[in-house]
Amino acid sequence: MDQSMVAPPILTGAASPLAFTSESERSNYLRGGATGSFAYNTNVINTTGSPVGDELYTISPFIDLDINRTRFRFSTIYSPGFTFYQHLTDRNQSNQSLGLNFAYRLSPHVTFTAQDSLAKTSTYSGLAFNTLAGVPNAIQSPNLAVVAPVSDTLINAASVGLSYQFGRNDMVGVTGNSSMLRYLNQSQTPGLFDSTGYGAGGYYTHRFGRNYLGVNYLFQDFTTETIQLKTKTDSIYGSYTFYLKPNLSLSAFGGPQYSDTFGPGTVPIKKWSPAGGGSVSWQGEQTSFAVTFSHRITDGGGLPGAVTANSVNASFRAQLTRTIIGAVGAGYSSNTALDPAFQSQSNGNSASATANVQRNFGEHFSGSVGYLYFHQSYNNIPVINTAPNQSQVSISVSYYFERPLGR
Repeated sequence: MDQSMVAPPILTGAASPLAFTSESERSNYLRGGATGSFAYNTNVINTTGSPVGDELYTISPFIDLDINRTRFRFSTIYSPGFTFYQHLTDRNQSNQSLGLNFAYRLSPHVTFTAQDSLAKTSTYSGLAFNTLAGVPNAIQSPNLAVVAPVSDTLINAASVGLSYQFGRNDMVGVTGNSSMLRYLNQSQTPGLFDSTGYGAGGYYTHRFGRNYLGVNYLFQDFTTETIQLKTKTDSIYGSYTFYLKPNLSLSAFGGPQYSDTFGPGTVPIKKWSPAGGGSVSWQGEQTSFAVTFSHRITDGGGLPGAVTANSVNASFRAQLTRTIIGAVGAGYSSNTALDPAFQSQSNGNSASATANVQRNFGEHFSGSVGYLYFHQSYNNIPVINTAPNQSQVSISVSYYFERPLGR
């Protein structure tokens, strides 16, 4: 075997990255700094039927470590923070975000990988979480379609994988994943529920030329806490990935899903369902984009019980000039409850749009302006019905430094 294989993300559960190739190639650095931002949210709270906007201020120091050695690569970024509201001071809180990516080559043909993303925040938790890892994976990513406005929320998702290339063009692997959603102040989120999920699977893929053809088995277990409604799924997917270039890929997957839903006071529901989706990913010198779409059974993401979800996510970044980087993103999802008893609450949809422009001022300072719009429509969920639309504009200034390691 003189040519190593790389398992496509559609099999491993990895996200589609948005870094430029020039950014990905820079390794063995310690980076750090701090960001201060001012934002105005048009609908921070809406308990009386009339939107209430407010200004908020955020201070976020950060540290970023990237180490690349012969047999392993490790990167992590951690950012604590503090958010202060101008008028609604009872909503002030501390924030946390963490992203981790690790790969270790145990032998020339065996590789272990691990990823973890965590976000604790009070606004747009799902959207903030997605930016830690890139565009979410179409098969294994948690459902983040529902956003509880200005609510203390904790989200964590982790995955591990072990791959073995046993032939020049053949590879097998196993994966594991877990997810957790917690609303830390239940009084702020009436109608929404904590959830927990975990899963495991295995895959085989064969390479011919620039094509990867594979099959993937995945088991998932989802629990809606408090009401203890559970759904277990078994899925078998066929997958295909075509690398037009090393940094440009197209992937598709499809197959049957079997689900078993049960819980106290509910009638067990067992069913077969089709699942499918795909992704397009590009990482260039000065541009990058990623698009994922899927139809699958997944966790409710705060809704009562597992759902059949249709989702599309897209992001684009570009180096507009030597000092200016622009980014835009959009997403849409719809959820339908598996258990008919909860369809009046869980059936609905959401849509989002983001835009950001960043300008560098010398080696250590940058400034950015951003806009975010979010709409969601769900019945009988008070925390969403009172604030279905939210817009936010922001301005931020950052200081950062970079130090080489081992040089």
